[in-house]
Amino acid sequence: MLSKEWLKGSFNNIRDSLDYHFEKHHDDKYVKVSNMKQYLDKSSKARKAMKDKTSSSKYYKVENKKNNSRKVIRRYGQKEYILFNRSSKKLYSYGGN
Repeated sequence: MLSKEWLKGSFNNIRDSLDYHFEKHHDDKYVKVSNMKQYLDKSSKARKAMKDKTSSSKYYKVENKKNNSRKVIRRYGQKEYILFNRSSKKLYSYGGN
C-alpha cells in the first residue's frame, strides 16, 4: 500500500497525516487530484523522482531541515515538492503550488 511511503509526522497516525495533507494540497496547481488514491499515486511518483536529490541544481532546490528532514522542490515544469525523512526516505508532505 502506498501509504507505507508516509510517516505520521506530528499527527497521531499516518491516516490523520494523509487526510490533512490531501485536504490541504489536493487542489494545488501542480497536484490537482480528486481522491486519496490519486494523491498517493502522484506523491509516490514525486517521491521516487526526488528522494535521492542531495544538492540544488537548476532543476531542483534542496533544503535540509531540522529533525533529519529534507525538502525538495522541482524548479521547472511541475513545481511540486516533497518533504521527507532523510534516513527512511518516507514522506511528511507532498504539494505543488
